[in-house]
Amino acid sequence: MNNVVELSVDELPWDLLLQADPDEDIIKSYIYETRIYVFYVSKEEGNEVHEVYEDGKLEEVREVHLIHEDSSVDRVNGVDGANEEGNKVVGVLAVKKLSGDANYELMNIAVNNRFQRRGIARKLILRAFSDMDLESVVTVRTGDISTEAVNLYESLGFVVVKTVENYFLDNYSEVIYEHGEVLKHQLIMEKTII
Repeated sequence: MNNVVELSVDELPWDLLLQADPDEDIIKSYIYETRIYVFYVSKEEGNEVHEVYEDGKLEEVREVHLIHEDSSVDRVNGVDGANEEGNKVVGVLAVKKLSGDANYELMNIAVNNRFQRRGIARKLILRAFSDMDLESVVTVRTGDISTEAVNLYESLGFVVVKTVENYFLDNYSEVIYEHGEVLKHQLIMEKTII
């Protein structure tokens, strides 16, 4: 099985990317500078995706090579992450290598709601870690009230190094709600690969 998949920007799982970051323009500002990992399930004939997962037929993480066609391409409405083989993308991670030292930032990570709490985000992140140099510093930014995300990152060894007050209010045109609360502050977390 080939572990690398090539996609054009309109073939990306935009529904998932926008779940993690609701501003499409912000995503487009970094997406061509990232290494993208996807997690997908095989959809066998007649089976629903969740049935395939529960039967233990979950596929492995694949690295995506983004085809740089035209950076101004708009996303195609209705793309649901299913490819011609019937596999459905249920998780995505975009990792940016920062200039200079061997440092990285997890720019976007999301898992389909139906597949959350099954270790997919952890597998995506661990797969990305395996491609990073030892002693690399990895940064992730998340909302301070994003409890599940913060818990995941802490379980992987990330620690909070900074809080940016009112980040989401100052940088997004629309108010973002999580768990019925207005998302205001951003946590910056870091981990060193050892």
